[in-house]
Amino acid sequence: MRVLVTGGAGFIGSKVAQLLLQNGHEVTVVDTLEYGNAKAVPTGATLVEGDSGNPQLLDGIFSMAKFDGVIHAAAYKGIAESQLEPCRFFVNNVGKTLVLLDRMMAHGISRIVFTSSVLVYGSPNRPNIDETCPMRPINAYGYTKLQIEQSLGWLFRSQGFSSVSLRPFHVAGQSEHVKDGKLFIPLVLNVALGNAPHIKIFGTDYETKDGTCVRDYTHVDDVARAHVLALQKLHDSEPPICTALNVGNKRGYSVREVIETARKITGRDIPVIEEPRRSGDAAVLVADCKKIKRELGWEPERTELSDIIQATWDVMRYGNQLESHGATA
Repeated sequence: MRVLVTGGAGFIGSKVAQLLLQNGHEVTVVDTLEYGNAKAVPTGATLVEGDSGNPQLLDGIFSMAKFDGVIHAAAYKGIAESQLEPCRFFVNNVGKTLVLLDRMMAHGISRIVFTSSVLVYGSPNRPNIDETCPMRPINAYGYTKLQIEQSLGWLFRSQGFSSVSLRPFHVAGQSEHVKDGKLFIPLVLNVALGNAPHIKIFGTDYETKDGTCVRDYTHVDDVARAHVLALQKLHDSEPPICTALNVGNKRGYSVREVIETARKITGRDIPVIEEPRRSGDAAVLVADCKKIKRELGWEPERTELSDIIQATWDVMRYGNQLESHGATA
């Protein structure tokens, strides 16, 4: 297949592009490089530097060759930032995605894998979240993802547009060239490296086993594999489909557990500063992944927290390091 990957120079997108190439597909990446890195684009992929919400740019790309599908991983992200600048997120995440969908349909491209988020669920009061859980986002970032999913539903019903929305839980890991300053585990390890003085814990009074937020940490390699399987599902499906799937580890770890595991693996002290709860944070987010196993045959391969942290630590010790003075959970 010939595939366009938006945000393909970013953390998740670059991993997706690499895996697509390994599976024999042709890959074009479009990325502004605002947060991505051209070095992260795998050899063999064509990089177009630009905005995936630019209609003229998209018309040029789609006119060059017939694309079989799009994987849309480009977005602004971050809970705190979205709460402070919601309109900026609405314009970028929602408005530009609608432009992308419009130009796809104009060029006869009717398949998209959309990188959504667990944050569409908000703060559900259940131990394991499945796709039947009501979607009630509690921050602007999650709301942008929900708006796009709803738009894809309308396009499916009215135009036969085919889509899979993947809802990754807490994506973990690290890459050599792309340092995502919003991922909790790399920020914890950045303190262990001495590049930041401390890690902040936002909220210690949640109704959890140790008072801190519990998250389902899913390795980025597993998340990338889900994207490739979803694209193949779209290609093989007739008639068109519109589905949303959780992508998670199915196990929850608290903020304190992550920090303590990082201390053991690195053998270094990781100072902690406790802060009040942060607006838009849920207490517990852990995935039920029965649906994605049933529909795509996907299961996580890297499930142990210690393995995820060790792999991230190995990359961070030998690559360029993050620069940060705090962290969020």
